Amino acid sequence: MMATAKNTVQLVGFYSSVRENGKANKELKGIYNATINVADNTTQKLTFNEFDYATKVKLLGKRRADKGKDLKPLYRIKSIIEKNDGGLIVLSEFFQVSFSRSGMGPLAFSSVIYQTNEVIVTSLNPDGTIAWSNVVPKEQQAAYTTPSFSFGALVGGGAFIVAVSATISLGAMGRGPEYLSVIPIYNNGQLSVLFNDNVRN
Repeated sequence: MMATAKNTVQLVGFYSSVRENGKANKELKGIYNATINVADNTTQKLTFNEFDYATKVKLLGKRRADKGKDLKPLYRIKSIIEKNDGGLIVLSEFFQVSFSRSGMGPLAFSSVIYQTNEVIVTSLNPDGTIAWSNVVPKEQQAAYTTPSFSFGALVGGGAFIVAVSATISLGAMGRGPEYLSVIPIYNNGQLSVLFNDNVRN
């Protein structure tokens, strides 16, 4: 969502197809754009754009694109930029977080893995249709493990039992880039996308 100088609000997001039972499929069909007039709270335009074949090939591979497969719902809109002509540039980034937990007795280890990979760059015309689309390839990952110590106690008397437990974090272990994601820079009609591609930084 982005407010503009023209007293409107631009809404941008993903949409999916709907099954016969009314539930949405867990796939991303494309991107939509809606313009809301703030003065009278009316919708000035609503446009749905499917991801084109070339973009799907870059993200899914030719074989899956030829079969008509759609994207998994693992993308989040990172930035919305208003272009000089009144259109929009939308940056959508692959984002996934994985959790795991292991341990023995009072000692436990909780692991978190953050992945932020390729970025879909979609340029929209002022009327909401797609001007062009491209993919910025990248792979970023950061993994962190937190060891912790847990202890507890039970106190009972008669029909009442009171349980008390506490977990103490012992620190954090891990490695990866300090900043996962991208920074877009739009100047004089040109878009630059900055990201950290070295795990040592």
